Amino acid sequence: MTNSALIKEQAARTPAGEPVVYVIDDMVQVLQVIKMVLNKEGIHVETFESGKDFLSLNSISDIGCVILDNQMPGLTGLDVQAELNKRGSNIPVVFISGASRYEEVVDAVREGAMYFMQKPFTHSELLDHVSNAIEESRNRQDRNGKATKNKSLINSLTTREQQVYNLVTDGLTNRAIAETLDISNGTVEFHRANMMKKLESKSLADLMEIKQSLAE
Repeated sequence: MTNSALIKEQAARTPAGEPVVYVIDDMVQVLQVIKMVLNKEGIHVETFESGKDFLSLNSISDIGCVILDNQMPGLTGLDVQAELNKRGSNIPVVFISGASRYEEVVDAVREGAMYFMQKPFTHSELLDHVSNAIEESRNRQDRNGKATKNKSLINSLTTREQQVYNLVTDGLTNRAIAETLDISNGTVEFHRANMMKKLESKSLADLMEIKQSLAE
């Protein structure tokens, strides 16, 4: 079976919603050890000997994490991370390396890596980082889901309701909003009530939470 066919078969076997840990390292022994340690904890693992094989997946789960060796022939770990970022992937990245320069570590973290583990690392360290990364992946999916919903709710507002929403979340009172938009206080209250209903909000705190989720 070709690498491409094997990768597609692995993806098809993964139950929907189950966390997936993708391990990319050109050293087969490292792949085997990491897979063994994580499998013992019931974690689904997919292994790849190159960044190219990994990136050829038809789809990459957002739930789980990527364990990525930095020093690989062909595509380096930083190259793979850059491609994931380019694709808009939200899956957390954990780097592993035996001989990375300080600048490479800084670049990896700057580009969003959660951890950078120096080889050799302990099983406990590996499990701690993977557990945290999987939890973070779920949090990211949660935040993205809320942001998508809130964006849809915001788009349901009329132009005037959006103006009122923006001014309310900027901290203006109804009176100040009326003066800014050159409308009556009663009209502001009317639009504000409609806006709150459409946004499924009961308080200013709810509106600020929506604003925060869209800003992230």
